[in-house]
Amino acid sequence: TTVLGPGPRPTGQPPTYAFQRERYWLDPVAAPAPSPHPLLDRVVPLAADDGFLLTGRLSAATTPWLADHAVDGAALLPGTAFAELALEAAAHAGCDLVEELTLDAPLFLPESGSVQVQVAVGGPDDQGRRTVGVHARRSDDDPWTAHAGGLLGTAPAAAPERLTSWPPEGTAVDLTDVYGRLAVRGYDYGPAFQGLRTAWHADGHAYAEIALPDRVREDAGRFTLHPALLDAALHLVVHESGHDGDTLLLPFSWSGIRVTARGADTLRVRITEKGGGRIALALFDGTGERIAGVETLALRETPRNVARPSTGTVPYALEWVETAATGDPEDRRWAVVGFDALTDEIEADLTAAGTSVPRYYDLFSLADMSAGEVPGLVLAPCRADADDLPYSAHDGLRQVLDLVQGWLGDERFASSRLVFVTRPGDVAGAAVWGLVRSAQTEHPGRFALAEVPEGFRGWDRVAAAVAAGETQLAVTDDTLLTPRLARRASVGEPVAVIEGTVLVTGGTGGLGALVARHLVVRYGVRDLLLVSRRGARAPGAGELVAELEGLGARVVVAACDVSDRDALAAVLAGVRLGAVIHTAGVLDDALVENLTPERLAGVLAPKAEAAWHLHELTQGHPLTAFVLFSSLAGVLGNAGQGNYAAANAFLDALAAHRREQGLPGVSVAWGLWDTAASGMAGELGAVEVARLARAGIAALGVGQGLELFDAALVAAEPVIVAARWDAAGLRARAENGDLPPILRGFVRAAPRRAVVSPTTPAAASGPELGERLALMSEADARTHLTQLVRAHVATVLAYPGPRSVDVDRAFNELGFDSLTAVELRNRLNADTGLSLPATVVFDHPTVTTLAQHLFTALASDGPSPEDALRTAVDQAEAALLAANGAGDAVRGQLIAILQSALSRIGNAGAATAVASGNGANGAEEEIVSASDEEIFALIDNRAMTSPLRTSMEGLDHGE
Repeated sequence: TTVLGPGPRPTGQPPTYAFQRERYWLDPVAAPAPSPHPLLDRVVPLAADDGFLLTGRLSAATTPWLADHAVDGAALLPGTAFAELALEAAAHAGCDLVEELTLDAPLFLPESGSVQVQVAVGGPDDQGRRTVGVHARRSDDDPWTAHAGGLLGTAPAAAPERLTSWPPEGTAVDLTDVYGRLAVRGYDYGPAFQGLRTAWHADGHAYAEIALPDRVREDAGRFTLHPALLDAALHLVVHESGHDGDTLLLPFSWSGIRVTARGADTLRVRITEKGGGRIALALFDGTGERIAGVETLALRETPRNVARPSTGTVPYALEWVETAATGDPEDRRWAVVGFDALTDEIEADLTAAGTSVPRYYDLFSLADMSAGEVPGLVLAPCRADADDLPYSAHDGLRQVLDLVQGWLGDERFASSRLVFVTRPGDVAGAAVWGLVRSAQTEHPGRFALAEVPEGFRGWDRVAAAVAAGETQLAVTDDTLLTPRLARRASVGEPVAVIEGTVLVTGGTGGLGALVARHLVVRYGVRDLLLVSRRGARAPGAGELVAELEGLGARVVVAACDVSDRDALAAVLAGVRLGAVIHTAGVLDDALVENLTPERLAGVLAPKAEAAWHLHELTQGHPLTAFVLFSSLAGVLGNAGQGNYAAANAFLDALAAHRREQGLPGVSVAWGLWDTAASGMAGELGAVEVARLARAGIAALGVGQGLELFDAALVAAEPVIVAARWDAAGLRARAENGDLPPILRGFVRAAPRRAVVSPTTPAAASGPELGERLALMSEADARTHLTQLVRAHVATVLAYPGPRSVDVDRAFNELGFDSLTAVELRNRLNADTGLSLPATVVFDHPTVTTLAQHLFTALASDGPSPEDALRTAVDQAEAALLAANGAGDAVRGQLIAILQSALSRIGNAGAATAVASGNGANGAEEEIVSASDEEIFALIDNRAMTSPLRTSMEGLDHGE
């Protein structure tokens, strides 16, 4: 369509208008119209109050010049961009004035990705004024943040104004290296924002000539007033403000913004001081004619670093919420396994609660001595010696590992649940939780965890909660609780400075080096003690020290095995510590079946043992921070990382233990870091990244991670979870019923789609799959199962699609390892309702052979006689109904086939019926002698309940 709008304005001529071609959606319902504005993409009319919504996405990829407006080291959307968005909203609303616009929060642009922006315009009031508000967020799962708000209106016609002479008669301003000097003070303007050319002081005003640099000049016509052009008008004000490098001067509120000619690429600006940090702007084109003005712009001083970018990433924490415990255990028999004092206590508690349960010393006696099947719920009490930490933690974990492996290795336990029971405040018991959480991830439905105080009596509620699907439980004041992750939006005031020497373990590694730089730049740390196993010989250590010393820090690098208490004490001798940052750790991934005591100890040492040594050795130091770098593995239980999860859960409990003693302590359970961006040595492949995305975990950028580190320093709780989440992965897990209880507060499962085709691989699961296969021919059933396995293989291995998977190629050649094999096993168990072993991929090494195995387990016996007969009767009924219009001949033929089949079945079974004395062939005789109408009545009423079933395909249609 064509609309009348502002057209090109010849120099020195009045405004002109021209017809413009615009595209609109043709739809019976009001639909979004595209916006021609570079920062916006849609205009959506709102029915409620005659308002509308302008939407867009801002990113360095699509609008690269935005990244050139860097303040305090980060890309900040300029205040002039908010003014431009308000002007665009005014144009759509038929207004020509932004009466007022206040900036409520800075909008920092991410290093990667985009920011969603909404400009909401309300309906007109009695004077035709409208409200305007600008909101933004990083992703669909983040909350909206209000960044600006104000009023739009109309202004009376203004008298024309011209600059009578240019340049003005006054004093020129020295702008030599003006942008270099601004950069020192925190204004890191890139080329697109370096538009200030010349400046003067004359007749009580400041004047400047500004021009858009070439890289953005061509886009000037698409803006009302290009943000980079208007922002350059403020650079003279900032340059002459006299503020030192500790504060920034940023736009705060605008009033009276009016533009009478769009698309300027050069400006002559008159700046008038109004006092109190306020100025007025008059903007003129190259001929001296006024084309825009700002009645008042208030600038506000902002301390540096306080105005750092908020990435929108917030910390999370575990909340223990009451559970209804409404499950109904199918097997109400219990047992207790163990021989220590805690087992005695649990047995006494059960007895006091009126529940007498058998006690066994180990799993072997449980399996051998249980009458009939193993009880449905088996309690395994666990407690280490609190006076002998961390060494007793090793012993406790070895015992738990033996129980886990024995439980998984004996098929007699396949239908029972093993519940590990710990006491509150048990630091070593927390390590048990980490290990078992990983076992739960690898083997869903096999294990549970319960933390109960002495004297607890409500064991029936524990059993009910476990039956309801809860996997982790705790008791407080006799209330049954279960953990859920929840957001922590507010974390308190930022730490201004950290005094004294700061110890960073793992300080020359990826995360350690990042944190060391951040401590120096952000918190002014001047004394660093970086400890790592190789010390100064670690790769990159020399460059790191040189960089930190260049920033003004004194750095000591020491080689030390932090799990060696004596060696660590020697390093700390004579050092007065102000803070401890413990980032050290190693990985030795393996499934719980493949873990050994040695592999447990190798991971526990640099994480858990070292943390305990630091806790003891720093008791006399005036610490302001004691930060432990933990992992999301300890909270969620990553598959293949049982030892790592145990070590990190120990750290979480240690932080809580320190808080209880009145000492500083926080454990940060980190999610995935973007290894490419952070420069960490470890790199994940496409399969690992895809697996984490399916689990609902996204990567943290460096800026996001460091912002969460800042949040940890002021966290009110001893443990925070610092992670980003993949919303699509979480939703998929919720829809598939695979979302762990701890994450249930994040998403709501969408309604399942109706099944439209039995040939779709994901059309059915569990027992329903077996029923569907029974209704298929053998060839179709095999094809269906092959497609099912193939689709899961493609997902697990991050292939482009199922067709990329060669069904006859060995799984190990396709890229399977033990971890991906377990994930495929778990997916197939969920779909089939079977209990496949973890080795199923290696026992049946191709898609074809695995599909054959599933067919044998699910459908090889074919349908039962009853099911086959019911299916045949349903098919006959459909055929008869379809034949109603085809004449009595077809109808009679179908009835004859039914009567013939019944006659032959009856004759074959007569001898058996007489011999058994049942004489139960009366019903059959009744059917054989029935008329056509009576048989149809029996079919219509579903009265055929004979236990005999056959396939209609086997009948002799000639009879």
